[in-house]
Amino acid sequence: MRVSLDCDNPFTFQVRNRLKYDRNTMIVSLGDPRSGKSESEKAIGRDVDIHDDFDHKHISFLPQDYMKQIRTFGEGHFIQFDEPGAEWSNRKFMSVENTMLNFTHITFGSKKINVGWAVPILRMQDVASRMLVKYTFTMIPNGPKGMSLFYANWVDKFSGKSGRTRYGMCWFAPAFPDKPEEEKEYLEMKKQYQDQSYEKYWNELIKRDKKEEEEEGSKVMEVKKAKMLRIMAEITKKPYKYKTKKGKWNYAKIGFDFEVNTLMARDIVNIMESK
Repeated sequence: MRVSLDCDNPFTFQVRNRLKYDRNTMIVSLGDPRSGKSESEKAIGRDVDIHDDFDHKHISFLPQDYMKQIRTFGEGHFIQFDEPGAEWSNRKFMSVENTMLNFTHITFGSKKINVGWAVPILRMQDVASRMLVKYTFTMIPNGPKGMSLFYANWVDKFSGKSGRTRYGMCWFAPAFPDKPEEEKEYLEMKKQYQDQSYEKYWNELIKRDKKEEEEEGSKVMEVKKAKMLRIMAEITKKPYKYKTKKGKWNYAKIGFDFEVNTLMARDIVNIMESK
């Protein structure tokens, strides 16, 4: 059933009420692809956004868009970062994640706004970052889509030791069951992001293959150059051995002795004579 917005639901009530006391909340949903973490975050946004206007415009798929939304949206809104997995495989994303957390940390110090992340995994390297995440919803791997374990996270301010308390299992109803157009906008936005990611990684793959071909070609040229220099050194020692009785170069003899084709033999001779 849909999560209610009154005190009967302590989670929704507390997140909304925290803003009244200048307390921001970061909520993270973790899980495998297609486990329901994005839908859970959308449902949370729908219920805890004080303005009750949460829609696809509050959702971002790129780190720079997420940080832009945090800066541009007014206080009381819920901003969702939805990472469908295309970027997470990138090794550089861990550093980007830390940048996003730092940006969120700075924003929480001056702006009453709540944020949610839907990501496969979360690695927080420092205590300050761990202190940001108040609640986590971990999707149950083999359970119904959207079914999760609900945790409250805490950090000991003295020792820096972090931990979490499990409150039980949770499931959020679809965020926009009565707004098919809103759901359509979200899916189109997500598809556009994925298409751009496919194109990006395809181009990167082509670029990498081309670079490997160029490097391989460069290696071949280096080997060829070294071989030609060695052949020229040998010919210079006994040039008469590789000439005919008329004093012309015997390309066939050069090719036979040094195991190269006639064309390469001509190239070697031309280089020698040009020096």
